[in-house]
Amino acid sequence: MPAPDGRRSDLRDSSRCPRPAERLGKTLVILRIATGFTLEEIAAAWGVRNETIRRYEEGELVPGLKALQAMLGAQDLPLMALEDAGDFLDRIDAAREAERAAKRETTDSRANDPETASDTLAEGPGSVQS
Repeated sequence: MPAPDGRRSDLRDSSRCPRPAERLGKTLVILRIATGFTLEEIAAAWGVRNETIRRYEEGELVPGLKALQAMLGAQDLPLMALEDAGDFLDRIDAAREAERAAKRETTDSRANDPETASDTLAEGPGSVQS
């Protein structure tokens, strides 16, 4: 279905978010594990091969709406569960990014600290440790 600007707006539209198929796959894994199902149980309930579910979960294939509804229905989940799990992934991503930023800030502050910088220079190549 075209978006208002004429672009195609679906899960394959990489301009909306990076690697959307992989993100959907991670969301499906979270939902499956949260409901206590194994990959094999979901595949059997849906009547497909384990490989198909694995490829959905790894982002190699993108299931259509009917396939998503069938997968979620096998877990007694509404389609809106995808959004909730996606929000959970957003929070995880934000926490990881905050952690990376804090590490960068610590590294940058050490590099700009004259006391730390002079210690580093004193211990540099050719220095003698006593």
